[in-house]
Amino acid sequence: MNNSVSFPDFLPIVLDMMEAPSNDGIWIKRKPSLNGEIWNLVTNKGITKKVSFPPKRTVIGFSKNVAYATIDKDNGYTVIEKYNF
Repeated sequence: MNNSVSFPDFLPIVLDMMEAPSNDGIWIKRKPSLNGEIWNLVTNKGITKKVSFPPKRTVIGFSKNVAYATIDKDNGYTVIEKYNF
């Protein structure tokens, strides 16, 4: 089994990274959470998916077509949200 990925010649600015669940690439964070995180799935074919999140969410993980993010509420609770894409 080959767990390596050949990346394109150019990669975007990287703020954070997470492994893609199907091992076909890596998720790269392009924009911080204050205004809404933007994540790109980068594979050996380049950027193959782009997912944007609402402001003040922090992405905590990805599965095949789902992302999970948290938001801190004013009452002190942290809520986990599920996003299908």
